[in-house]
Amino acid sequence: ACVESALLFDVTARAGTISEVNKLQSWIDCCYRHNWASKTKPPLVEIQEKEVNMQDIRNQLGLMTIRYIIEKRSLEQLGLVMGDNRLKKAAVLGWNEDLEGLPKSENTKLNHAKACDGSEEIRPRIIQCIRCNKYMTKSSTGKHQKILSQHGNHDDGHQLSSQSLPSENINLPESLTTPFNHNMARHIRTCVHQKGYQGRWESLHAKGQFEVGKGVLFRLHREDAQQFASETNCLAHRILIDAPSTLRFLIEGLDWICGGQYSEYQQKVVSFVSAIRKCGAEPVFFFDGPCQVQKREEWVKRRVENYYRIQLLMERIRKNESVAEVGAFLLPTGISMFERYVLTEICRCKVVVSAKECDEEIAAYAKSQANVVAVMAQDSDFLIYNAAPYYLSAKHLDVTNLSTKVYSSSEFAKVHKLDARWLPVLGTLLGNDYLSLDVLRKFHLRLTNWRRSGFPRHHILIPAVSKFICDHLRLDMSVQVMAEVLAPHLTDNKKNRSLTEQLVCNALRSFLLMNCDSGITDNPPESYGEKLLFQLRKDSNFSAMAAQVLVHRCVEHSNALEDLTSQFKASVLVYRALHSRYIGLLLNHEHSSLGESFCMDEYSVHSEHSVKRIQKVKVSFPPFKVDLLSMCCSDDPASRSSKLRTLLWTVTGNDQSQHCYHSELERRFLRVDPKLFICALVLFYLHKVERVLMMPEVELFICLFVHLDSISQHQQQHPGVCEVRARPNYNAVHLATLFNRGIQAVSRVVSALGPLFPSFSFAHSNFFDGVLFQKIFLREVVPSFDCDRALTIKSAILDFINCS
Repeated sequence: ACVESALLFDVTARAGTISEVNKLQSWIDCCYRHNWASKTKPPLVEIQEKEVNMQDIRNQLGLMTIRYIIEKRSLEQLGLVMGDNRLKKAAVLGWNEDLEGLPKSENTKLNHAKACDGSEEIRPRIIQCIRCNKYMTKSSTGKHQKILSQHGNHDDGHQLSSQSLPSENINLPESLTTPFNHNMARHIRTCVHQKGYQGRWESLHAKGQFEVGKGVLFRLHREDAQQFASETNCLAHRILIDAPSTLRFLIEGLDWICGGQYSEYQQKVVSFVSAIRKCGAEPVFFFDGPCQVQKREEWVKRRVENYYRIQLLMERIRKNESVAEVGAFLLPTGISMFERYVLTEICRCKVVVSAKECDEEIAAYAKSQANVVAVMAQDSDFLIYNAAPYYLSAKHLDVTNLSTKVYSSSEFAKVHKLDARWLPVLGTLLGNDYLSLDVLRKFHLRLTNWRRSGFPRHHILIPAVSKFICDHLRLDMSVQVMAEVLAPHLTDNKKNRSLTEQLVCNALRSFLLMNCDSGITDNPPESYGEKLLFQLRKDSNFSAMAAQVLVHRCVEHSNALEDLTSQFKASVLVYRALHSRYIGLLLNHEHSSLGESFCMDEYSVHSEHSVKRIQKVKVSFPPFKVDLLSMCCSDDPASRSSKLRTLLWTVTGNDQSQHCYHSELERRFLRVDPKLFICALVLFYLHKVERVLMMPEVELFICLFVHLDSISQHQQQHPGVCEVRARPNYNAVHLATLFNRGIQAVSRVVSALGPLFPSFSFAHSNFFDGVLFQKIFLREVVPSFDCDRALTIKSAILDFINCS
């Protein structure tokens, strides 16, 4: 009926009443609300929580009311209103009348298109005045072809040359000769509005290239060594590295679609650490913990974005199209655990795994240690923390000569006429984990007088917020007083004012590092769960999921490179039973209070909208007595036997009633090569428990293990050939993702049990290579089983899998 009414209005078959227009508007507003909402809760509830109305939603979506559209359409049909077509306006109003008969100017649209592609920069057209021999630039974008002169006009005007001159041959002021790179502008715009404020920092105060070896560290280590030593009482300089945002740039040039090239990546990480040490510094790596509650909404939003990117990529792979130029990027599953193995066991670096996001812990560590010379990351929060003398860009790092960009907090504050001590307040009022942009939207619109749709642009918003800070706050104010002053400006609802004050306080304390320790000393734990988490964090293979379960009572599973619209079962659902037993193992000390029917909240991506809804996973507790804390602290033979029985129960799900079967299973498992312990457990789970892997596919993975083992035996290291397949096999990509996710799941269980397997059992480079697996799958490489070692590896794994 609504569509019919709209069509009748449009063809003027009958007149519409105001009530009909209002009903039509009400129906369409329901659609608008559904598209605008985050899909995590009812739209009307979300509107009430965010304190917006339908007009705010229309402004954000850039839409007009139905009444405005109908009236405008009716006036256009009557000829009283002209459409917004530029060619129609030019013809009716006679804009081009004086230009008729003149030769057409150069193809500026073509130049603009080349500049937008980044292949060519637009240079201004230079015109010479014949009378005074001075040069001017001619605007090619203005409606009236205005002449922009850089000197005084003649009384009777300039006499212009009819020929445009190339600007590169003329010495002009910088304001005339500087080209406008549309590609760079678009890139900065994308960074600013989609990736936070890092793009704004970069465009304002990136000082350029500083060589880390011969610039920052060389000067501090050589020229100022004596002065630095007297001030810090320590000659060892340290660089704190945000591992998730830094090491990801080392994967460039390596395969990630087929599952990862771990040997080549290991060589890159080792070279990177060695280069830093040659400069006279010792790197300390920090890894993130679980997602915090205040960032859950942002985490869900990013998982949804990744879902659509991955589905488009998997569709290209399924159609056997080239993926060489695909812009999407996703870290291989479980690579964080491999990175920690390389850093701790091979590079012998200090590694800190945070119980939450590591940004605050890095800043607190830098402020508490006088010998910290720099922080390397790619997050604008470190500009606000200003914890170390130098903040080095991970994105612009050139590993060959260790050169990168240096960001300066003082320079950024100076640009906006602020004291650097105001940066925590600036970061709070611009939006952060505690105060989202939706909460601050009305404040930003009122401050900038923004009348367009969407949010104010940063080049307008940041100066306005800086001026607001200078006008309303003083440096001698406490955090609580600042929150009381800011809250009335941020919300008009008096009922929510106390909540807003609390959010402002939390944000300021976060930036001022009032709620974070340095990671060096921890408060002595009291409860069993705190003691268990404290003990688990000592292990370099500590899993963030353990902290999620013990602290937040939830689990999360991020995206993996798999086609969730295919007939294949999602990897999250494949390993859900194993995860259920892992959670029960961690919470076994609360078994009596939680009960047998206890369910855990799960955030996982196994369909288009699954991550937006909290899943309930029933927890499976061990059917036998387990003291996980004592297991973690002990390494005697009896404890190792108990750990192995617990591990096999977590993987198989069988209780200990069949004693003979479990004894035989343990005996066969111990015959497997130690570096393939985790692989054998994954293949057993996929083949015997879930039955998603057939025996021919199991033999493919065994061929991969044998081939990598032969390489390590004969050449002592992997050849290290960086290869990216343009058209990977669809089924091989699925199998690689399924296997790597299993390695990650089983490794979590092993790390929770304490010392059990040798450290090299966690090294992906010993048992997996994505490109090599593609070749074995397509029979491009056929491993040899002529030697006794290859036959021993194959027979041991098959005997364990076929145990019945």
